[in-house]
Amino acid sequence: MTLQNLSDRQSNLSSAKKLLLEKWKSSKSIANSRVQTASKGTITQLASVLRQQPTSLKWSPLVPIQPNGSKQPFFCVHPIGGNVLNYIHLARYLDPEQPFYGLQAKGLDGQHEPCTQLEEMAASYIEAMCAVQPEGPYLLGGWSMGGIVAFEMAIQLQRKGHQVALLTVIDSALPNYINKSYQGNFDEILTLKYFALTLGGSVGKNLSVSYDTLKHLSRDEQMNYIVEEAKINGILPSDVGLAQIRPLIKVFTANVQAVLNYVPQFYPSQVTLFLAEDILDELSDLHDPKLGWDELTGEPVEIYNMSGNHYTMMAKPYVQNLAEQLSCCLEKAQAI
Repeated sequence: MTLQNLSDRQSNLSSAKKLLLEKWKSSKSIANSRVQTASKGTITQLASVLRQQPTSLKWSPLVPIQPNGSKQPFFCVHPIGGNVLNYIHLARYLDPEQPFYGLQAKGLDGQHEPCTQLEEMAASYIEAMCAVQPEGPYLLGGWSMGGIVAFEMAIQLQRKGHQVALLTVIDSALPNYINKSYQGNFDEILTLKYFALTLGGSVGKNLSVSYDTLKHLSRDEQMNYIVEEAKINGILPSDVGLAQIRPLIKVFTANVQAVLNYVPQFYPSQVTLFLAEDILDELSDLHDPKLGWDELTGEPVEIYNMSGNHYTMMAKPYVQNLAEQLSCCLEKAQAI
């Protein structure tokens, strides 16, 4: 290949990327959703979302956390709790020209049934994503469960002939590895225990409830116990009750089942893993340098060790470190 041919090829690639960006800008018409009012990933904001009344607006999984900017959008899938409040700080620390869309779980509003099949979930998120960006290359990611869903999205997109320029998993463990660690013992009580841990972790607090305490209570008593413990620990305000929390528990439970039932397929490209340096006691069984991702990827897993634990890595001050590294990965992916 001559230097002139190489120059022409680079020029054509640049023109194609500019055309793609123009098509993306012209298709940015997104339906409002219940969580789109989020502006701060704080206890106050969480309480505000929980107090919101159901609306008649058409539900959409797509949440434009930072919809403006000249770069290709980054799509980030919700963690196992279902909402995308935790991504607000991350989006704000990225380049102002970097659009950031969250993908939230169905059922948070209490009006829709949550999805229990991860493949179906991924397909619906792809459909919503394509309303913003009809063609690849795509920039995908997700924290915790979100990384697993993003992985399935990448597989489905590649099967359809689309290019995935970046797939990031933020402290996410491959389902095969999770099932191997828990050996099928993830029952309803353990699910509630982890719901409490996630509820606290979503606002930077620890809410650890005893399995032995929960197992002697009825289902409603278990949920009420968690709500009261959350209030005592300053995680929930006094006027938020089980009626507001029940949809979150339902979504969380559906997401747990979706992950445990998911059988991931081989992904021929690279996965970029952001790994929390501090391991929580509750997640110590999942401690592995690659969290199982090297078993199903065609290229070596790219690993970045991040300050904080599974929850604090998404909160200040640690999230700034994550944002800096993610920015580098996004820049690299968009420069190709």
